[in-house]
Amino acid sequence: MKPSNFSRLARNITYALVLGTASLSPAMAADSAHSHDGHSVSSAQLKLNNGQKWDVDAPLQKGMGTLHAAVSKAVPAAHEGKTEAPEYQALVKTAGEQIEYMIQNCKLEPDADITLHVLIGEIINGANTIEGKTEGKSPSEGVVQMVKALDTYGEYFNHPGWESFSAH
Repeated sequence: MKPSNFSRLARNITYALVLGTASLSPAMAADSAHSHDGHSVSSAQLKLNNGQKWDVDAPLQKGMGTLHAAVSKAVPAAHEGKTEAPEYQALVKTAGEQIEYMIQNCKLEPDADITLHVLIGEIINGANTIEGKTEGKSPSEGVVQMVKALDTYGEYFNHPGWESFSAH
């Protein structure tokens, strides 16, 4: 599969999380309310809000909803074990766009933000697998990884109308 700008975006997001910065793009750097200081990928973990799901803001709801729809379109090709499918490239492109959108517009409280970034990391890993950057794994396995991340998102975030893939 052809490399895309998603790889560069994913790398920048990962660096930003590791370094504790929000300078992924000029628009993100301008958003001083969205800081990642004090946490890194290695210390981040999934966490509920005192036993409850985190509330979502409108950008998160839009971004994850769009990503869910794109993953849904790629699932049939993944189930068929197709290694080449136009849905895969569309999914990688959509994932990059929606992750950037969510990060640029994030208004979540810090602990919810950390939880979201763990899931974004899994989505990025899935996209990298789709692009052939995970040795020994097929693109369909990348789609499955994204499905799992989105199902986990539904377990940790109170997203109205969210449908788990495992419920189908």
